Formats: sequence, C-alpha cells, structure tokens
Amino acid sequence: MPRLPRLILLLLAFCLAPNTPVSDVAGAQPALAPADWQRLEWDRPYGDYRLVLTSKLGLPPAEVAAQERAGRQPAIIEQVFELRRDGATLLTIKDHWLDPALTGHEGRLPPLGSDIAGTGRPQFALVGWSGGARCCYTLHLIELGPMPRQLATIPGGDGLPRFQQRDAEAGLEIVVEDDAYVFWRAAYSQSAMPRVVLKFDPAAGQYRLAPQLMRRAVPNPARLEAEARQLRLAEIWTSGEGSFLGGPPRGVPPRLFRTTLDLIYGGQYELALRFLDAAWNDTHAESKAEFRRDLLECRLRASQWWPDIAALNGLKPEPRPSTGCRDPDGF
Repeated sequence: MPRLPRLILLLLAFCLAPNTPVSDVAGAQPALAPADWQRLEWDRPYGDYRLVLTSKLGLPPAEVAAQERAGRQPAIIEQVFELRRDGATLLTIKDHWLDPALTGHEGRLPPLGSDIAGTGRPQFALVGWSGGARCCYTLHLIELGPMPRQLATIPGGDGLPRFQQRDAEAGLEIVVEDDAYVFWRAAYSQSAMPRVVLKFDPAAGQYRLAPQLMRRAVPNPARLEAEARQLRLAEIWTSGEGSFLGGPPRGVPPRLFRTTLDLIYGGQYELALRFLDAAWNDTHAESKAEFRRDLLECRLRASQWWPDIAALNGLKPEPRPSTGCRDPDGF
C-alpha cells in the first residue's frame, strides 16, 4: 500500500478525533450570535439623561473592524437611538441610519441642548434614513425637560428636512419639500418638489404648516407672462421629448407644473390656474382638462399636506377622486 502523504494523515486524525466545543479550548471566547452583532456609536450625557446610539451589524464585530481597516463601509442593518435616565430607557427610535449631528453636520441640525422649537427648554434633533435611493428621511425633535417629549416626527420623504429661521419669533421653522410629485411626468432632477414651512404651535404642542410663512407675494405679472409664453412655445410639446421611462410622449414641460405648484403652495391658487391656461399649448394631444384633473384633483390631493394647502388657498379640502386618476406617474 503506498504511503499516504503527511497532510492526509493529519486530516484523518483531525476528523476521527472526539468533537471538542470551541468554548472548551483554553483561551477561546464563545462566538457571538447575530443578535449580538452590535456596536456602540455614541453615548453622551446631558443633565440627568444619557443619549445612546447603537448600530446593529450584518457581520461579526471583528469582520466589521477588518472592513473598516480596509477602507470599506461595514454592513449596518439598523441603528437604534435610546434616551435613558436612571438606567431606564424612556424613548427609542429605530431606522436604517440615524444622524444625531454631533457637530451640526452640514449645518442641518442645531447642537444638542438648543431651544430649537422656542419652548424655553433644551431639545435634541436627529435625522433618520430608511435606506434606498433618495428615500426616505424623517426628522425627530425631542425635548429634554423634566419629562422628555417628542415634539416632532416629520416625514421628509425624498426631501431632507432642515431647520431655518424664517421670522423674528423664537424657535426655528422646519422646511421640507413635498415629494408627492417625484417622478410624476418628469425625471427626478426635473420633478416638482414645492416647499412646505412648518412652525411649532405651543397650543397644539406640535409643528404645523405655517400659512403666514408659506404665503408669497404676487409675482411680477410681466415676468410670469413671459415665462408662460416661453413654455407655450417650447418644442417639447411636439417633439415627444417629455417621454419618461418608455411611457407615452408627455409633451408637457415639467417647468409648467413646477411653477403652477409653487404658486399654489404660495397661496396663489387662482393665479396658478391662469398661469396654467396661459402656458398651455392647445396643439398638444392631451387635453388641458385631463392634465388639470391629473394635477389638481389627483396628484395635489394625494399630498400629505393637501388639507393645509387647501386652507391656505381658501379651498374646501375635497377628497381625492376614487376613480380616474392615472397613477403613479400619470400614464
């Protein structure tokens, strides 16, 4: 019988040896279960509170560390924010990614302890992201008084909510873009995303749409007329270049409904209708009545802000039609 190579003999000896649990080997550590693959990102005291951010990992911590040393982004399944006091967890927020903005990242979030809403008490803001292309963002605002309370949970959708000072009163406003029109008859870069301004309402204890900050002055008539004429004569009406993702030729310039919606969200509904009429090209195959229905009765009423936009324009917040709406892209 030929002599077996030394390597094969060693392998046979290993396979025939009694099974010994790894944890019984001197110096070995028990393997972590996937549920324990987590990493502390942030633990910061503020008064009686502790603000803690933890990442749940898709790989064991040792492999994550190796990825980071190699300059690769480790797999993070979920991040968890906890507000703790005296060993108890008072509030938990979970998302795919959470940004507590330790240093006011990109100037987007005020520093920890700022009186953001103007209530006279310290607050803390963080932005959550659900993962995926551009979507979806949520802004959280927590008050750190004797008893903590969540002052705002603002869904931003595709638009990243941000704080701004838009009046002389105490407290910052929250500005978001309404993403109800993203990819509606346009590529993302040309989609309408009208601005929405929210202000903290002490009586209601929450942020609400601020009509006084949404309402805009009537634009210069000559400028608006020139824009309408330019749109009416645009080649896109007849060239079919408005076709999106293989759908039927649109022809309607995205700028037409962007300006129309900006006027409506500025409290100028009647002016918006007159602008749409002036900018419409009657040679287009689609009737103006069909387009107006799609935009004003279907898409606008699908917005989460529709009841407030209706009130801003002195309209009754009619419900969205149950039939006849060509969704999601107006096809």
